Amino acid sequence: MKNTFCPARGSEAVLSQHFGDLGEEGVEQQWRSALQLMQSIYAFVPQRVVVDAHPGYRSTQWAASLPLPLETVLHHHAHAAACGGAPLAA
Repeated sequence: MKNTFCPARGSEAVLSQHFGDLGEEGVEQQWRSALQLMQSIYAFVPQRVVVDAHPGYRSTQWAASLPLPLETVLHHHAHAAACGGAPLAA
């Protein structure tokens, strides 16, 4: 599974590099480290998390463990919204 993250604030968003399958050895730790670094660089404090609705994805499980409001979107809706810049919340 391909994984990225994208902190967004107002009209600004910063897309991370591609990380690959979070289930592969070391990849999830790289993903988490890069997220922390990007949050530090951009002084980003998350207010909510938007994730794929599939409960089996590691990123979805991680997001559910956070003390933040969680929004889920259907997988293909997320692709379409990302391509067109449309809002993810339906």
